[in-house]
Amino acid sequence: PRAREKNKQVQTLNNWLTEFALKNEIEFLNINVLVSKNGFLRADLTYDGIHLNAKGYALWAPEVGNVLAKHKL
Repeated sequence: PRAREKNKQVQTLNNWLTEFALKNEIEFLNINVLVSKNGFLRADLTYDGIHLNAKGYALWAPEVGNVLAKHKL
C-alpha cells in the first residue's frame, strides 16, 4: 500500500536524477541497486518498507565514503 506508492515515486525520481546527472555530467550514486529487489527495499534492510534500517545504512555508508574518497573529500 503506502510503501508501493512511495517506491513508484522513488523509481520515478531516480530515473529523473540519473538522466539529469548524465546530461549535466554530475556523479549520481544510485544505491537502489544495492538495497532493492524487484523495485522494493529488501525486507532485511527496512523497518517500514520505505526507510532504511541500520543494516541498510551499513550498505549505503561505504558507497558514500567511496565517492567522497574519490573526490578527496
